[in-house]
Amino acid sequence: MRHIDRNLVLRIAVLAAAALLTFSAPGRAETVNKILATVDGDPVTTYEVQQFIVTRARGQNIPPDIRADTPQVLEAFITEKLIQKEISDQGIVVTDADVDRYIEGIRQQNKLSIERLEQAVEMQGMSWETYRGQVREELLKAQLINREIRGKVSVSPEE
Repeated sequence: MRHIDRNLVLRIAVLAAAALLTFSAPGRAETVNKILATVDGDPVTTYEVQQFIVTRARGQNIPPDIRADTPQVLEAFITEKLIQKEISDQGIVVTDADVDRYIEGIRQQNKLSIERLEQAVEMQGMSWETYRGQVREELLKAQLINREIRGKVSVSPEE
């Protein structure tokens, strides 16, 4: 009977596996999520921009086949990301009460019951919670703009 060195068999198996991996024909690879840009060192991925498109498309006439890597979409996403970072850096906060007051103002201005307003929101293709989230985002942006403008505009007593 022949004596087989186990280490030799192991080495041959490892070399064979490495050869198979190295020389095998690559299959069709599809990029699922690639980095499109970086903002302040943070990567901006295709998936993030696609999610941005989906959330912005609700209730708007945005073509469903719009691509995440188009310059306009990427620029809009990056702008949004920078605004969110500035809101966070400045510690701007919008409470649930702020959102409620704003929605109440819209309801009264349009002479709608809360039920009719909720129906109108749903007809636009979004849930009530999504709508509240959008209102919150708009209020955050408005506060940021107000802070920036107040910091740069000064009215003299003569005016």
